[in-house]
Amino acid sequence: MTAFRVLTLFPDLLSSAFHETAGLLGKAVKNSVISVTPHDLRAYGIGQYNSLDDEPYGGGGGMLMRVEPWSRAIADVRAAVANVHVVMLSPAAQPLTQARVRRLAERDAIALCCPRYEGVDERVLAYCDEVLSLGDFVLSGGEYAALCVIDAVARLRPGFMGKAEAPVDESYAHPGRIEHAQYTRPPSFEGRDVPKVLMSGNHKDIAAFRRASQLARTVERRPDLLQRFPLLREEWALLRAPPE
Repeated sequence: MTAFRVLTLFPDLLSSAFHETAGLLGKAVKNSVISVTPHDLRAYGIGQYNSLDDEPYGGGGGMLMRVEPWSRAIADVRAAVANVHVVMLSPAAQPLTQARVRRLAERDAIALCCPRYEGVDERVLAYCDEVLSLGDFVLSGGEYAALCVIDAVARLRPGFMGKAEAPVDESYAHPGRIEHAQYTRPPSFEGRDVPKVLMSGNHKDIAAFRRASQLARTVERRPDLLQRFPLLREEWALLRAPPE
């Protein structure tokens, strides 16, 4: 089981996502595939009003979360959970990839830090083990990013998926390649037909077709991936003459 601790100003924001009626994530919590424990950052606030933020030195718009509440909250989590891996969620970081998700899934305990406002005092990062981003965009709070991380990691844990092979054939299971096209009934709809090879029953041809589809979709939709994961000679050959 992976135990998640979520440091947040809005613990109630997360609760509905993990209710037992909330699809696979809810079932994962119910079946002890994962556990999710929120930590209310307001309990670590400063002064009479439990303040968590202040104006940034040097000026600028918005408020910045102070270092003291974060350092105390993270210290409490480390004291409560052995070998917990503390992750700050921030758009100013390396993007989350499936390879990073796989590494996170190997851990027994993960703490996800959810900033608000204009972010956190830079000194907070000294108390974290890793900083991760969902991508080159900004959210109104880290809780939304935390939900994505929890879902991505949980999917790789034994017992989460109905079929053991389900995570193997999807996007990024093969590094730098997105998932192949998929079809279901009806076999024909408004002049658009399911490729005949998928209904042939020939598993070798179906596998080759799906591999070619995976490559073609990657070239079309994510050419940026090819800079890091260039097409191999056999992949070029499959693209030029895909099974029909």
